[in-house]
Amino acid sequence: MRAVNLTSKAKFVIIFLHNEGYAIRKLSEKVGKAKTTVHQIIKKFMETGSVADQPGSGRPRISTSRDDKVLIRISKKDHHKTSSELAKNAQNQQEQQLRHPR
Repeated sequence: MRAVNLTSKAKFVIIFLHNEGYAIRKLSEKVGKAKTTVHQIIKKFMETGSVADQPGSGRPRISTSRDDKVLIRISKKDHHKTSSELAKNAQNQQEQQLRHPR
């Protein structure tokens, strides 16, 4: 199923008009979106009380933003390093920083 990106304002308009008594078909014609999209927005609002999108359920990050900055800095110094070499260098730098904090 393809995601439909609507602004929060558009979603609130759908909820408002639904509460005013508009049928889903009339709502979909009025806002120019499919009936299923309008129905899903109304259903989400009825279940959660909000039209805000929930965070995605992607894989959790392993590296921190600080780790990412270190990796970027190392990769810019030597563009020919492999990802394994970058990881080893980043780990060595982090260990050095732990031993000798600034």
